[in-house]
Amino acid sequence: MVSKQDILANLFRQKAPREICNCKGQLEADNLSNMYAQSFCSDEATLRGENQHVISFSLYSNPESSSNATKSRYFDGVIENLWLMKEMYPDWIMRVYSNISFTPEVCEIVCLDKNIYFCNVHSLPVLGNIQNIHPMTWRFLAMGDPTVTKFVVRDLDSRLSQRDKDAVDQWEESGYPIHGMRDHPWHLAVIMGGMWGADNYKLCLDVAQDIQSNLLQPNWTIDMYNDQQILGNVVYAPHRNKILTHDSFACNIFQDSIPFPTKRSNDWDFVGRIHAEGNTPTAMEKCPPLCRPNYGRTWEYC
Repeated sequence: MVSKQDILANLFRQKAPREICNCKGQLEADNLSNMYAQSFCSDEATLRGENQHVISFSLYSNPESSSNATKSRYFDGVIENLWLMKEMYPDWIMRVYSNISFTPEVCEIVCLDKNIYFCNVHSLPVLGNIQNIHPMTWRFLAMGDPTVTKFVVRDLDSRLSQRDKDAVDQWEESGYPIHGMRDHPWHLAVIMGGMWGADNYKLCLDVAQDIQSNLLQPNWTIDMYNDQQILGNVVYAPHRNKILTHDSFACNIFQDSIPFPTKRSNDWDFVGRIHAEGNTPTAMEKCPPLCRPNYGRTWEYC
């Protein structure tokens, strides 16, 4: 019989990010009963146990070769979204699927909090080196991960918000396995790349893993917004009757959508808004009456 010690030794056959960065404190397994099911993120994430609720991001290209503005934009996104997650999603954890080097600057972020996990795409458990896969789809790896019950995919240059969380809460209560959001007049993809999520076990883990396999094909072309085309082909087309979508502008185009449950806090507040230097938010258009909830027919900015 294989001992628990042998299993642990095998799990740590490669140094995990917190080890590389010499973070203080040790991670403890919240649930050892599911240790044989490996996470697709890291050995540390495997030790976190089952029933993880994950907010998933991609962070790619090496910061040494990026401008200071670009580094700040995405590193700030990790840090600020981590604190927003702890406030709004207190039972969730963050995963960052990345190919960046563990420099001192990056290690400061790795060691910030026990609820952030960096997933090194050069050497992922089970999947190995996937850096030849479209980097915007790395964050989709929470789909089909046996340690993850539910996940949402977000962009690092956006910020989590109460509006986002209210929609996710309604999705969780709905029973639908997949969730999507469109919250701007320009949000016209069937699934927005950084505004969707799923429940692996409501969907059925085998189905989720089939979807994941199709999402992570190396022959997908790498173009801006191409991840949304991939999601349309792989997730939306075969599973559209399993998706709950919140839509504040295009409900006349996508008639299977529902309104957001809460009114936006101001006329430039929308899910997916880019937070970047030089990106000044513009006032939103009034949303169509058809896209407002019955109890919010007077909400011009729904």
